[in-house]
Amino acid sequence: MDFAAVIWPFLCTVLAGATTAIGGAFAVSGKKPTAKTLSIGMGFSAGMLIYLSFAEVVPDSVSYFEKEALGENSIWTAVGILIIACALVALIGRLLPCRDIHHEHAQQHTVCEASTIYKTGIAAMAAIALHNATEGIAVFLMVLNNPTLGLPLIFSIAMHNIPCGVAIAIPIYAATDDRKRAVLMSLKCGLFTPLGAALAVLAVNLILSNFVLGIIMAVVGGVMVATAAFELYPASKKYERGGHTSLSAALGGVALMALLLAVSG
Repeated sequence: MDFAAVIWPFLCTVLAGATTAIGGAFAVSGKKPTAKTLSIGMGFSAGMLIYLSFAEVVPDSVSYFEKEALGENSIWTAVGILIIACALVALIGRLLPCRDIHHEHAQQHTVCEASTIYKTGIAAMAAIALHNATEGIAVFLMVLNNPTLGLPLIFSIAMHNIPCGVAIAIPIYAATDDRKRAVLMSLKCGLFTPLGAALAVLAVNLILSNFVLGIIMAVVGGVMVATAAFELYPASKKYERGGHTSLSAALGGVALMALLLAVSG
């Protein structure tokens, strides 16, 4: 592959991924998140991941399987892999020990609470990072074939990367009281997009099959669903202070992601 030909597609993935840090910076620009803010932020994040998984990631997986002539079995293959991935993530989450996070201020969360919040933020980061990596593959290949798509794709990805950055930064900032760490975590997550592009370079040379891509997308969908169902939404319920804050926030996340995908599509 010509080196000059990959510079612009790769740069597009870097710029698109970096927009996640914008969301992170926005999330830490105000006061420390309260319990209600945490409940809303995590519920919102859960809704976003659920919708993104079933509206974008899983259909992409089915599409790849259909290209392998699996026919009616395409959707069942994708859903089956998603369920297995979801169950494995849930099991791993149960087995992993919590990380202790200490606070300098007496009125902040206890170590146990901070550890739970931090773990939730890391889970969200991992799920979004996996999605960003697969997105990087797609963006790189599309811009490689049609360079004029670069700027529109950067804009469309930024539309949903910024809220994803918020979803990562809020729990990290709440647990650590460290603005810089929260923004850096968001940025690191975004940089999985150019990592995906790097994998795409290998994929072009190694001829990555549609069947393998279908499996990857289904696994990513399972990770996102598990993170939303077993980490983010339960954490949102935990910090709920009466009413239906968690459910309302989750529905709001679904609605916003649906709107952003519709606009960027």
